Amino acid sequence: MHGSSRTRRLKVVRSRVFLPALSLLCALFVASPAAASAPFELMSSPHRGGFDARAMLDRLELVGRFTPVPADSGEGRRVVYSNGDQRVWLVDDGDKVVASYLVSGRRNVPAAGTYSVYSRSEWSGSYGGGLRMQHMVRFAVGTNRGWAIGFHAIPITHAGNPIQSESELGQFRSAGCVRQAPADAALMWEFARVSTPVVVIP
Repeated sequence: MHGSSRTRRLKVVRSRVFLPALSLLCALFVASPAAASAPFELMSSPHRGGFDARAMLDRLELVGRFTPVPADSGEGRRVVYSNGDQRVWLVDDGDKVVASYLVSGRRNVPAAGTYSVYSRSEWSGSYGGGLRMQHMVRFAVGTNRGWAIGFHAIPITHAGNPIQSESELGQFRSAGCVRQAPADAALMWEFARVSTPVVVIP
């Protein structure tokens, strides 16, 4: 009896979690096959040790359907960074969100306002020299020693180990720059060319 009851409970959990997720993914394939294929790129990772259901569901936000860009965050092609929400939106010329994802920055850094991308580097290093950051997109200058503030992938050590996990994105964990999952950093790199506006909101 206990075994039968447990089996029924498992079936209920599967139907409530996996079937809606599968339906959502199928809908995305119909709307945009290229965008919908993104969830499969990071479902597994050597740093996470296999399939990550949460990462798959987070990837479904790529087309920006579930987290609309905040009001009064500018118009036209731009990057919007909500410091309070630790979230970024990439918005195209038609004011449509093409990507939205969690990041890790520093509370209240930089100050709210409109900036623009002024410099980019495929690879950059930390000021102490112990870390490497891929896809650095600089858009502001910090008040502390005038160091650059930019979007970049989660820093890695010289041994190639990330200093935080992707599941920790959404938390304030940076000294000033804005950390992104590697795939999201690649999206930012392709989207945010020099002079692209960056709107920072509280």
